[in-house]
Amino acid sequence: MVIETLQKATADLISKVLKDSIHRDRRDYGLDIRLWNDRDPRVDQSFFQGSVPGFVLGADQNIVDWNIGFDLVFGHLPQIKRGSHVSEWYQLIENFRRLPNREEKLQGEAILPITDRERVVFVSPTYGRMVFMKIMSPVIDRHTGRIIGWNIALNVNSVHERVKFFTDLNDRIQQASLHARYVVSIDQLAHKSKIFHQAVEHAVSKVSVTKDILLIGATGAVPFVEEIFNVNPSARVYILDEDNEALRHLRHKLAHFGKQVRLVRKSFGDLSIIPQDRFSTAIVLWPTMRQDVFANMLNVLKSRLAQDGQLAIISWLNKESGVKFWDSVQRDLEGRHEVDSIRWHIGVVKEEANRLRIIPVQDGNPIASGLGLAIFTVKSA
Repeated sequence: MVIETLQKATADLISKVLKDSIHRDRRDYGLDIRLWNDRDPRVDQSFFQGSVPGFVLGADQNIVDWNIGFDLVFGHLPQIKRGSHVSEWYQLIENFRRLPNREEKLQGEAILPITDRERVVFVSPTYGRMVFMKIMSPVIDRHTGRIIGWNIALNVNSVHERVKFFTDLNDRIQQASLHARYVVSIDQLAHKSKIFHQAVEHAVSKVSVTKDILLIGATGAVPFVEEIFNVNPSARVYILDEDNEALRHLRHKLAHFGKQVRLVRKSFGDLSIIPQDRFSTAIVLWPTMRQDVFANMLNVLKSRLAQDGQLAIISWLNKESGVKFWDSVQRDLEGRHEVDSIRWHIGVVKEEANRLRIIPVQDGNPIASGLGLAIFTVKSA
C-alpha cells in the first residue's frame, strides 16, 4: 500500500513537472519571433553570423530582422526597415517587377509572391548588378506545427564589384565579432574591477531611483541595473536598445530579476512607444548614435517623462576620457593580478569603444575624481 502511494505520488509529480514545462515553453515560445530571445530554437542564430545575406519574415510577412550580409547590401536603403512589409523589399528587386501575383498555397499558408523565383537581381548603388540564388525555408512553431515565419537566404551568384563586396563583408563580420566580445567584456570588467564598480555606485547615487526607470542603451547596462536594484529592490527597469547582441546578453545576465526587467528592441530614432508620464527617471548610457538622433531623442525623453522627472546621461567627460578610464581599470586589474581579464577583455573594450565614438557629456559632473566618467542631469519639460 505504501509502495503504491509512493508510486502514485511520484507519477503525479512527474506529470506536474512536464505540464509546467509545457506551459512554460508555450509562454517562452509564442507565435511571434524575437531574435534576441536565443532560448527560442526555431530560428537558428548562426543564420545571422553567416556570410550569406539573409533575413527573417514573420507570419504577417513583415521583416523581423536581417543578418550582416543583408545589412551590407540593403540595410542603408530607406525602404528597408524592421517591421515593414516585405513588399518594400520586392520593389527594389529588378526581376520581381515583371512577375504577376500568385495565389497558390503552401501547407495552408499563403505563398509569398516571389517564392517560385529562384533568382533575385538587384542593382546596388555601391556594388553594381548583383545576382542571388534565393533559398527560402519556413519557421515552424514546434507546438502547433504552424508556419510562423520564413528564413530567406540569398546565396551570391555574381557581383559586379566582387572584390569590394567581399572585402566589405569580411570587415563587417570582423566588426560584428569584435562587438559581440565587447558586449561581454564590459560586463566582465565591471565585476572584476573595483574602480569600475565604484564608478557605477557613484553614478547611480546621482540618479533618482524611482519605481519605474527607463534605461536607454543595453551595452554595459548590467552593473548599473544591479546597483539600481541594490538601492531599490522593488524597482522596475525597462531597457531599450536596437543592438541585438547586447539585448541577448542582458537576457542571460539579468534573468534572475524576472519581470522586474523588461527588454525592448527599438530604434533610437523612433521613441514613440514610450508612454507619456510613465517614467520619472530616464538614463541614457554611453550614447553612440548620430548627433541629430541623439538631440531628437533627448527632446522626446524630456517631453514624455513625468512632471519634474529626471533625465540623466552617463558617458565620458570628453573624447580622451574613455581611454583614461579603461587605463585606470587596467591598472586596477594588474594590481590584483586579474590576468584573464587583462588578456581577454581590456584590449577588446578599448578597441571597440574607440570605434563606436561614444558621445561625451562635456557639461556633465565628473563621477569619482580622475576617472573621466561623467553624468549630466536635467529636469523634464
